[in-house]
Amino acid sequence: MMKNKRAKLMCIVMALTLSCIVAGCGGNKEQDRLVGNEGELKEKVETSASAAEGESTESTDAVSDIDLDAPINYTYENHPYSFVAGEKELAMSNMYSIELDSSGKAMFPKLQTKLDEIAEDDKEQILDFFTGSEDDIAEMIASGWFLPYELDHGYTPIRADGRVFSFSLLEYTYLAGAHGVASFKGCNLDPVTGESIAFSDVVKETKNLPEIIADELQKQNEDLQDYFESCPSDLQNLKDGIPERLSDNAKNLAWALDYDGIVIYFEDYAMGSYAIGSQSVKLSFKDYPDVFTETYNNYEDLQIPDIETYAKELKEADKTKVEASADFDNSSDEYASKVDELLTTKPVTPSNAETLSEMADCVTFGRVLNSGGVVFSKMDNMDKESLRHQITDSVLLLNGNLHEDLAVKVNDETAVPLEKAEKLFKDFYGEEDFTAFEDERVEHGFFYPLMADGEGWVRITETKYYEDDDHILLTGPSYYESNGGDEDYMGYADILFSKNPDSRYGVTLLYGRYRDGD
Repeated sequence: MMKNKRAKLMCIVMALTLSCIVAGCGGNKEQDRLVGNEGELKEKVETSASAAEGESTESTDAVSDIDLDAPINYTYENHPYSFVAGEKELAMSNMYSIELDSSGKAMFPKLQTKLDEIAEDDKEQILDFFTGSEDDIAEMIASGWFLPYELDHGYTPIRADGRVFSFSLLEYTYLAGAHGVASFKGCNLDPVTGESIAFSDVVKETKNLPEIIADELQKQNEDLQDYFESCPSDLQNLKDGIPERLSDNAKNLAWALDYDGIVIYFEDYAMGSYAIGSQSVKLSFKDYPDVFTETYNNYEDLQIPDIETYAKELKEADKTKVEASADFDNSSDEYASKVDELLTTKPVTPSNAETLSEMADCVTFGRVLNSGGVVFSKMDNMDKESLRHQITDSVLLLNGNLHEDLAVKVNDETAVPLEKAEKLFKDFYGEEDFTAFEDERVEHGFFYPLMADGEGWVRITETKYYEDDDHILLTGPSYYESNGGDEDYMGYADILFSKNPDSRYGVTLLYGRYRDGD
């Protein structure tokens, strides 16, 4: 009985880019990064450390040896954001800030600068996500279906030493559909330069990567192996898509550089079925020496560091609230409050009760109400079409208060001059921009109404009315009735009218909802 909302409100991937995450941008060769030899790097780091402490460059005895494999200690902190209109949360997101310890900042000042830039870019993109979603969220609320949008990030530290600073970011996007979608980004930075490490600096041979990745995915995930055995076409599609991900220096590949290899990430649907979820796979330097350069293979005979020893997560920061724009349409909540206010007053018997009842029948017969509340003039066009169907049936076919002789015959078909139809819909429920839906027909200045309905309907019983200077509320228990005689209780139907002297009915349908009630 309740209609599913259109696909535009279902899961839509809105993947936002992060400046550090685009793989293959600005990477330098290791020999360039070391400025020709380790002695020059030592001098460069010593100078930075002295400057950071306010000392002269001559006082550098404390930094007597540079160990590029020495860990970088740092902290990271989650910063939640909330997009609100008054007390109503419309969307939520979060970002991470990363701060090196004092010695890390002294030795790698460009790395800290880059990390600060990333955090600032992430903040800006959260604001873009909020403001860019505002119209869709307002439309969703007006249609009566609402769940907050989400853009959630999960931070995973990967490697932190003098050669590589890397992490991965899980990005989960939810746009009020059946489910959200997960994707990944990898950030691989040179601590000395602060620049991204290029994929080509790490991987020298990509020809066999599609087969290698597919094989390792199955070795490292038995469930995935079983899935590909039953769906071999999905496995082939995955392989066929990897060369495109690797093109332009792996621009479209999410990857992160670990101590002993690289981790590659695949988003939801990459494997074919959403049920398989997102996946990651580890390719080790040791297992594939012909694939990788030696540049970052620095722990072959050493114990792999535990990144969690050096990367510490701080307590979550306080939530930052971002207000929607002043013209954000929050009318649904306002009308719901008006209904609640009128329900506290004494019932009345308005002089136009029969007209109000017939207009309410069009709403309930059209099955456009829900428990979230509906602003009739702002419904999606599918629901508007359902309401228009009932309006034209009532006006043209029934002999009630709404009846009018608007119909004419055009080639033996019943039609209404388009100008009159548009005025009817505006008077009835405030339609400002009539556009025919897929089942409706408008040709040569005429609107051809739908005149048949085989579905069930909803009736309001024990009707009561409440009124103030500007509004009239019709309310009562409502029941769904099928053509076969089945009946279901829907709850109380509240239908709010605005008094409107410009409407032929003296009122215009404004807002409606179902609520629990005795």
